[in-house]
Amino acid sequence: MVANERYIVRIPDNLPLDAAGPLLCAGITTYSPLRYFGLDKPGMKVGVVGLGGLGHVAVKFAKAFGAVVTVISTSPSKKQEAIEVLGADSFLVSSNPDEMQAAIGTLDGIIDTVSAVHALVPLLFLLKSHGKIIMVGAPDKPLELPVFPLIVGRKTIAGSGIGGMKETQEMIDFAGKHNIVPQIEVIPMDYVNTAMERLAKADVKYRFVLDSDYGDVFRVTKDEDVSFKILYCGICHTDLHFVKNDWGNSTYPLLPGHEVVGVVTEVGSKVQKYKVGDRVGVGGMVGACHTCESCENNLENYCPKMILTYNAVDHDGTKTYGGYSDHMVANERYIVRIPDNLPLDAAAPLLCAGITTYSALRYFGLDKPGTKVGVVGLGGLGHVAVKFAKAFGAMVTVISTSPSKKQEAIEDLGADSFLVSSNQDEMQAAMGTLDGIIDTVSAVHALVPLLFLLKSHGKIIMVGAPEKPLELPVFPLIMGKIELFQFTI
Repeated sequence: MVANERYIVRIPDNLPLDAAGPLLCAGITTYSPLRYFGLDKPGMKVGVVGLGGLGHVAVKFAKAFGAVVTVISTSPSKKQEAIEVLGADSFLVSSNPDEMQAAIGTLDGIIDTVSAVHALVPLLFLLKSHGKIIMVGAPDKPLELPVFPLIVGRKTIAGSGIGGMKETQEMIDFAGKHNIVPQIEVIPMDYVNTAMERLAKADVKYRFVLDSDYGDVFRVTKDEDVSFKILYCGICHTDLHFVKNDWGNSTYPLLPGHEVVGVVTEVGSKVQKYKVGDRVGVGGMVGACHTCESCENNLENYCPKMILTYNAVDHDGTKTYGGYSDHMVANERYIVRIPDNLPLDAAAPLLCAGITTYSALRYFGLDKPGTKVGVVGLGGLGHVAVKFAKAFGAMVTVISTSPSKKQEAIEDLGADSFLVSSNQDEMQAAMGTLDGIIDTVSAVHALVPLLFLLKSHGKIIMVGAPEKPLELPVFPLIMGKIELFQFTI
């Protein structure tokens, strides 16, 4: 990370770095209101509502200030922890009317750390006159604000967030002086998605801390490698799936990006095809076995040991990282030269959307002049498919759910015709007219209307990837000797 020195804080030597991390949020969030609202004086009677990530730190700071601390919680099971582990002086179960009644009017202030919707009235009654409730948790929905208890007791409800940089350094120094650190659970980077799920379900005692000590993630330039400065990297929907672990195979740390272009800065001693200054790019893969039939036929994308540009393990056991960065190193076999007339920014998506649609058109024989090709969808893949098909000399029909895209498809992209998939008359008139269809849609959609657009022996090639299975009608395939394929790079 790089930041202006004004926003850097020094961590005292006696604080372990892993436990010091949460102080920069939970610490300053609780320290600042205790100081600002005058609850930092010895002998002050301070309540802390909730005993989670914020609450347990609030207890520690309040005790270090010399306050008499009462923890207020819905969970009776937390009493022993609050008193014996964290040093609170007393404990109230908020659902116990006898305990709450006995404590009415005893507190100078309350730090409310709860982020769930909860009642404020019982807390207001715990305050002395002129007492304060400071909200540092942020419930998703508005809380009911009872005005009468505020008026009759001259009580205050306030909110507080983080502090400024001077106060943040003051807080961290105070924590160092009093050995205040949060209770934490240190987790490896590849556990982060599970940790986020647990956090959403409140299945964490206090604070998760990510161990990010992974060293330098970029490899040195080897004999057959090309190193280049990344100037542009396309953002693909696949990146989103990997980041969110939608397919269950993401490993962290994860650096996405497989539409990467830039300028060569270094080449290995055995590199022959490229030199410093060349315009180059890397697409969806950076390695394969180089010995199987697919590799020998320049079809590394079908190699069972193909190595993805990111979220994969290279031959040497290191992890691969993508193009959301400032430089990349890859074997020269997986580097492509970018023609001088192509602007680098616009060339980047060709390394995914371009090869995905170009390859499908070529492989399935839809690259012949006069071939009648349909393109379903006019997004990132679809508009590129139209351009390639037209360049091959095909007669192109765009099929879309959006009538508003007709002008763009025909006037801007050069399509020959346009069908609105929900218009039965248009779809009926076009039945049996297409040699093949490139289906780029990644949402769930009906295949039957598309199958009826094909001639006998026609082909639908799926290059979009819906998250849920599509319904496959077998009868139209049988009757028309129609083929359906899934295709990628």
